[in-house]
Amino acid sequence: MNNREISILIWSIIGIVWVLSYKNIRTQVGNLIKMFFAWKLSLCYIVMIIYLVSILVLLLKINLWNTSMMKDTSIWVLFSGLVLLVNTHKAEKEPNYFKNIILDNLKIITIVEFITNAYVFNIVAELILVPILVFLGAINAF
Repeated sequence: MNNREISILIWSIIGIVWVLSYKNIRTQVGNLIKMFFAWKLSLCYIVMIIYLVSILVLLLKINLWNTSMMKDTSIWVLFSGLVLLVNTHKAEKEPNYFKNIILDNLKIITIVEFITNAYVFNIVAELILVPILVFLGAINAF
């Protein structure tokens, strides 16, 4: 793990402990987990995983993917893939849905994220930068 990943882990643990320190939130977390793994949603996840594994096997066979990319692939699945899966219902309603997704991925923030991910700072700098970047990302999302 690099310093950024350690910093994200530290801040995530702090956030989870803080959120779970509230009893009313703690009781709702169980309900949220149950809803997240409802059988209809689980079926969607299974289909997505089968599709993803099929694509990865194909890419592995033509030497465009290897197991060293597993961490990045897992992060993509958890943070982008699931969001895209949940938003697939919008494809019917929005006339330029796929065009908008592509354009969103080409925004300047993508370039900034690439540059910031290309270099990892020391742990102190990462502990300062991670919450700032999370805040800026939240502002960008809304």
